[in-house]
Amino acid sequence: RAPGSHQRQLAHLQQEAASAEMEAAASAHVNPSDAKAAEEAAGHEERKPGDTLHNLACLTGLANCLGGVMASTEAQPCQAEADGETLVHALPKSDKPGTIGNLTDEQAEKLAELERLLTADPPLFVTAHAREGTKRRLVRFLRGDKFAPEVAASRIREHAQWWLDYGMDDFEAADEYDENGVVFVCGADRLGQPTLIARPCVHRSQSHEDSVRAVRRCVFTMQRCVERLPPGREQISLIYDCKGAHARNMDMAFS
Repeated sequence: RAPGSHQRQLAHLQQEAASAEMEAAASAHVNPSDAKAAEEAAGHEERKPGDTLHNLACLTGLANCLGGVMASTEAQPCQAEADGETLVHALPKSDKPGTIGNLTDEQAEKLAELERLLTADPPLFVTAHAREGTKRRLVRFLRGDKFAPEVAASRIREHAQWWLDYGMDDFEAADEYDENGVVFVCGADRLGQPTLIARPCVHRSQSHEDSVRAVRRCVFTMQRCVERLPPGREQISLIYDCKGAHARNMDMAFS
């Protein structure tokens, strides 16, 4: 799209929504017979009751959705800084407790202890480490393990080993599922968080190998969804569509 097209479209929708709201307010004070006569005089088809309010709701909802997409697709790039030989991203501060800038003294001590543990016994390097600031990644693992440095250090090493063993760097862009797949990324919510759609009914395996391949592609698609998180966000929206799902879609290898 041309630069600024999202803003222009959003402004246009908001203007139409405001006009519809004014029309709805005015119609509430007009005599029904006068309104009908005005419609006929103008040569317009008579509107059904609630049409104006329905259009207002649709326009407002579409404008809100577009605003959410803009937050995701037009977010400002993160500031980059050198971390040894690794390029990391300095994301904006968060107000969430237990995050960078919001650590208690005890939590800061736990972070320092985790850093000492990983310096003494560093984990294997994987490309996932290059996509996130070091301290932010360590704090995220600490939060997940209730700020237990030993447990977090062990899990960081296990994650790095799993990344290599599973071959996460061997996937290609075409391995990500699109809208015809079992799972796929479908835009973003109003907070700019990616939305992941899961549809088990699409999975129709012909063999065990097919199911294993589908599972791997699901894992990669989930990873791509996480990588689309905008600055300062750590959650995604998941919609599980079970319509049409049967036992034949849930073979042991896949489910």
